[in-house]
Amino acid sequence: MNFYDYRTSSSKKARKTADLAYAFANKKWPALNNRRVGIVDFTLVRQLDEGCKIPESTFDHSILGLAAPKKGLAGMSPSFRNDLKAQNPRMSTTFSMWFDQPPKAANSTFRGTLLIGALPPKEKYSGKLVGIKVDNPEEPYRGYYVSVPKISVRSLAKPKTAAKTVKTSDASVKRCLVDSGFGQDTLAIDEGSLLDDSGLIRYDLNGVQFIAYNGTCDSVPKNATLDFSFPAAKGGSVTIGVPIRNYARGILDEFKGASKDVCGSSIAVGEIGDCFLGAPFFSAAVIAFGDNPSQVAIAQGGISKGQRQGPAGMGKVKVIKPGQKLLDAL
Repeated sequence: MNFYDYRTSSSKKARKTADLAYAFANKKWPALNNRRVGIVDFTLVRQLDEGCKIPESTFDHSILGLAAPKKGLAGMSPSFRNDLKAQNPRMSTTFSMWFDQPPKAANSTFRGTLLIGALPPKEKYSGKLVGIKVDNPEEPYRGYYVSVPKISVRSLAKPKTAAKTVKTSDASVKRCLVDSGFGQDTLAIDEGSLLDDSGLIRYDLNGVQFIAYNGTCDSVPKNATLDFSFPAAKGGSVTIGVPIRNYARGILDEFKGASKDVCGSSIAVGEIGDCFLGAPFFSAAVIAFGDNPSQVAIAQGGISKGQRQGPAGMGKVKVIKPGQKLLDAL
């Protein structure tokens, strides 16, 4: 395999220092300058090529990486949160994330906020911010894992009726990785039970099966939800309702021959042996994460406004003290 090796290149030029800044899409927030990043020597990209033309933009991306650093794991990059902590010793590394109200058009951009060192104002969520049970795997691991939730669904045809419990498909799955980097939710629930109780369909596209809504994405009812009930750390439970419409994230857009009158859902279910709560789940939740020990708190989100306003739209946050445990701050 041939690849470019800077160290042995006869045409290489002198190295230059690059100034890096995190500003994201909203310029009303101040940029975070001089951040460290991790860059690999080379990478092997495997990508479907249907027209002998592969646009670089489909794979030339990076991730922020918010999980706590772990010793003994290979390929560790600089820690974004730890670097901020080093520059601001009085700041806690506890962080919270949430999205504002969903956009009017189903395929429009969701906008949200990452807050480090504090919890969001109460007007950003409904109900209470509740600590839920954490169920981490054996070391070494990275990320935040919670006990698997019970899942129920409200019918697309009759969303005001009581939610029906969706059967599990794999009782061996006991925990879920909570990570906004996943483009879809992966759930160990029975597909037939989900389709029967929700009104979603199985859509076949060139032999590939998708869970979908029989209609355009903009016609998906806004008040039909997939409800996740998590066991609380101090007893009881807390439920997060994710609108089924939030799963309409264009999963069929890149496939030729897909019907415009069918809306694909970014969700995978069945006997898959794992559970991942990704971007669709985050779109309807306010989630806070703490370390030492690993703790997670959650509340119903998707109700707030203000992200476009920058700091002016934030409101009064609850600052976490350095060393303070997340659940003690609730």
